[in-house]
Amino acid sequence: MAGREYLLLRLQPSDLTCVICHDYYKHPTTLPCGHTFCKVCLEKFWNNKNSFKCSVCQAIFREKPDFKKNTCLASILDSLEAQNSTSHQDCTSCTGPGAVNLCLPCMTPLCRDHVLLHSEDTPQQRHLLVNLLTDDSTWLCRNHEQGLKYFCLTHGSPLCPNCIDQHEACKSALLIQLYIENKDKIQKMIGELSKDITCREKDVTILKNTYQEIQILVCDIKDNLTRDFREMRDYIEKQERASFWRIKQEQEAAQRKMLEGITPTNAKIDRLKEIKAQLENTINNDWIQVLMGGLNGLWDAAKDTTIYNPSPVITSGSMFNENKIVDTTSAISQIKESLMAHPLLEQIPCPPKQVFEDTVDIESVPSTSASTAAVSQTVRSTERNQNPFLKWACNISFDPQTLNKRLFLSPDFKTVTVSNKTFLYPNNPRRFSPCQVLCSEGFSTKCWYWEINTESSNGWAIGLACGEICNNDQLGQNDLSCCVEWRKERLSAWHRKEDITIHFMKPGIVGTFLNCEEKTVSFYSITDGSQDLLHSFKIHFKTVVFPAVWLYGLKEGNSLTINNIARI
Repeated sequence: MAGREYLLLRLQPSDLTCVICHDYYKHPTTLPCGHTFCKVCLEKFWNNKNSFKCSVCQAIFREKPDFKKNTCLASILDSLEAQNSTSHQDCTSCTGPGAVNLCLPCMTPLCRDHVLLHSEDTPQQRHLLVNLLTDDSTWLCRNHEQGLKYFCLTHGSPLCPNCIDQHEACKSALLIQLYIENKDKIQKMIGELSKDITCREKDVTILKNTYQEIQILVCDIKDNLTRDFREMRDYIEKQERASFWRIKQEQEAAQRKMLEGITPTNAKIDRLKEIKAQLENTINNDWIQVLMGGLNGLWDAAKDTTIYNPSPVITSGSMFNENKIVDTTSAISQIKESLMAHPLLEQIPCPPKQVFEDTVDIESVPSTSASTAAVSQTVRSTERNQNPFLKWACNISFDPQTLNKRLFLSPDFKTVTVSNKTFLYPNNPRRFSPCQVLCSEGFSTKCWYWEINTESSNGWAIGLACGEICNNDQLGQNDLSCCVEWRKERLSAWHRKEDITIHFMKPGIVGTFLNCEEKTVSFYSITDGSQDLLHSFKIHFKTVVFPAVWLYGLKEGNSLTINNIARI
């Protein structure tokens, strides 16, 4: 046994209690079945009985067993009795700074070793342990070596039985009774506060849900307004084209009439000029012909040609139908007056002309925080050229394990380029079949911002994808991803195969702001001094999300580059 470490065995009071008398064993006796009882309890239990059986397992013995003392258990009980008899009198830890609890019914301070004696209720005595209030608290009365049994309500201090006489004029109560009563009141108050908190949290949830419904309604209204205004713009553009086309038709008709009148007249003019030239040549060079009068035929032709019949008076009305033009301008004026005859919106201050936010197709974005407020509107400031999102800037890089085999990655993992050949990358279940790639960094908490340069690509998609996205899925064509896309000279937003047109030119730099707390992602066109919102999504991903890009087609040299930006 030498060299073994000291083993600390912690027993519960029930481990040393007889099931018959419910008290600690006295002369513990173990039966052949293995159960232990007090010797006196067994003798009383079997007194005047013809059969002998165990009161625990009901094992029956043919004859009365010999009562043999359990020496090991008796030794433990003797040690416990010796420890218990001196623990609260001679233990310097209990009566000194080692005390950690106070048993109020017993008025006994306890150290860590002796606190187990009072840690459970027993049929003989109820224990109630309280903690030390401060490091310099006194467990016993300062003036008497007695436990604190009373509490002075007037002075707010515990008292021993001797000190109570000094507070006869004060209002006092039994300490343990007062503690239990007040503890019950406090627990009741805690229960009421918990109910109140739960009710208020429900109110907050209801308010948030109501606001969410309002946001969804607003999105529907904005969709309808966007469609109506687009249809009105299309109608006005068609009217503009039709008006100019009608004017052009009248202009061409007048041109045709002009040409119809000019062409024969020009022919006669040319013929007269020709005869005139011949006559002038005869006079100047052939005086014989002049004397002979041999130009009778030419002279007769000149007489026929020179017979001039004045044309009717030509006016603009004969060539140009002004009534059709007047009708057109009158119709356009009526459309203008109709559009401008509604003063409702004129009563509301109109913001300056800018690129407005497109309707969010998934959900609207409720926002109360300062960071989300920055996301919900276009950031344009001539007074502040600094990008406000740089305080959430992060350093990201493309993941070579998800890279399509027709894409080439730069050594710094910042630029992805389309190649005309297929690379022999290692097989990986996460490697994409479409021409796209994820970034290595994933996000699930806080706010993050990054930028991607698109100037070297004529077709791309920049977005966000959940880690569970399939390697055959294209960005924005499923529930696990969303993006903004530039393809065929058109900018759009994609999610769940739903396409929303974004009325904006191709951005040279796309900035992405991810707010994991608000579950939103917003895409911006970044230029010097401005950050124009392209689109915002409300995301439902419950796992880590990764930045992702897709390159349109397989044209060699198309590339996207992650900008190196520093957090401020």
